[in-house]
This record gives sequence, C-alpha cells and structure tokens, in this order.
Amino acid sequence: MRQTRWADGQLIQVFVLHSEHEQHLLFSRNYLKMFPYQLDAIWARQRYSGIGSFPIQVTSLLEMQQRLQQTPGAIGYLTTDLMSSDLNVVAINEK
Repeated sequence: MRQTRWADGQLIQVFVLHSEHEQHLLFSRNYLKMFPYQLDAIWARQRYSGIGSFPIQVTSLLEMQQRLQQTPGAIGYLTTDLMSSDLNVVAINEK
C-alpha cells in the first residue's frame, strides 16, 4: 500500500471487490492474512493521512477482469478461470 508506482514509473491503480464479496473475503483472509475490515481501516488511515488513496471498487469478478485488461498499471485479484493471456499474473508465495 505504500508503493504507488511500478518499477518502470507507471502509476499503480488498485481494484478490489466490495468488502462483503465472497472472493474479497477469501483473498483478504487467505493471502493478506487479515479481515476485510482491517484492510478497509488501513486504506482509510492512508487516505486521510494524505499518503494514499482508496482502491476502486468493482461490482463483480467479470468487471474486475475487464478493468485489469483495460487499465495500464492496474492490479487486482481474479479466480483462476478468469485469468487470460493478456494479463500479467503475479504469484503470491505463502510463507
């Protein structure tokens, strides 16, 4: 959340599903190791302190896929069945 640009200087645009969406809950709990309300609090703290901004909320995984494909520098999360060859996949290694 502190990194605002990719290594090439491209602005990072974060997309997320609504906090109560099942996939957002699974992603938050399984990969970020926190509850969605904790993540919301971190984003709010960063936003209101002036060092960050809220991510853009999308309404569905299909919209997430479309936004990731259309937005340069975008990052988000998808289910495996929605990943396509025109997206760069970042693997998350669990420790």
